[in-house]
Amino acid sequence: MNSWNRPHKLFKITTIVLSKLTISLLLSNSVFATTPIPIAHGLTKKINTIQSQTEFTSRTRSSGQDSFAVNQTVKFRAGDSDMLQSVQLGYGKFTQPGRNVVNHIPIRVGIEGTSHPTKWQVSAGVDIFDRLSTQPFVEGKVTTQLSPNLQVGITANYQAYKENVVTLENGINRFQVQPHIYWKITPSTSLYAQYGAGFYSDGNQDGQLWAGLKQEFGNFYVEGSVLSWRYAKDPNNGYFAPSDYFSYGGELGWQGKIADPATCQLAVAIGRQSYDGQSRPETGYKAGCNVKLSPTTSLDAQYRYSSSAQFSGQGSNSNDHRVQVNLKTSL
Repeated sequence: MNSWNRPHKLFKITTIVLSKLTISLLLSNSVFATTPIPIAHGLTKKINTIQSQTEFTSRTRSSGQDSFAVNQTVKFRAGDSDMLQSVQLGYGKFTQPGRNVVNHIPIRVGIEGTSHPTKWQVSAGVDIFDRLSTQPFVEGKVTTQLSPNLQVGITANYQAYKENVVTLENGINRFQVQPHIYWKITPSTSLYAQYGAGFYSDGNQDGQLWAGLKQEFGNFYVEGSVLSWRYAKDPNNGYFAPSDYFSYGGELGWQGKIADPATCQLAVAIGRQSYDGQSRPETGYKAGCNVKLSPTTSLDAQYRYSSSAQFSGQGSNSNDHRVQVNLKTSL
């Protein structure tokens, strides 16, 4: 049996088990309140809340370094616990010119809770690849509301660096820490800032600082942002590793209801970026809608496009198309 058949068989078995559990829960309206679900060590709990999310993402770049993923997440609350538990399964693939396709199956389990005013979330799992070694995944998130208008948080994770096929083939993993702050200065003015520190398994390190200021005018808004990004070195391991990258730009957008169940957003952006002593313009636009299909089901679809002139040595013009669709249901 080849290396792909084993994880593929595991994915099928796990999917069947989860499907049978979900079907058994849906067969009775009273299952959430009365049916005991056996778990490890002979303990029993009752499932009283279920949330389902199906997420589709696609990224297409002019360099041919494309990716695609479909993930299914089920969240449930057991018994009288305030904690929400989750299971995630998915499928994805990475393509790149001159390289064989890499197929990917992520498996995650997680738990999240609230201790007012702090929310926390922990998840762990594995990333299974058809022709590469399986890699671990661990992530933790904490956010706290310091005041009604001020929120701070931090995210830390360790996982395979899924930038493209080459980074996966080179076995590059990354540990990243990202503290952030969100400040609602006035009812129509907000500030968001985030710093990311990354530590790579090839010995490289990076630091990334992003900040944005948004001003709303009714359904319209204007947002300005800056990004500073630096790597300790460029190891030529398949990923963009600038020693000094800086960009700034502005975005003009509209968001509001176009029909009773649909809230949509349209925006255009323009700016400049500099790298290795060169400065180039960048442009972009995005569009999206969130539709309330029923009191318990919503569909969110987003499209984003960005384009920047080619930098010498970067390998390709960075035209980037991203599509994301989320279907959420609560039972």
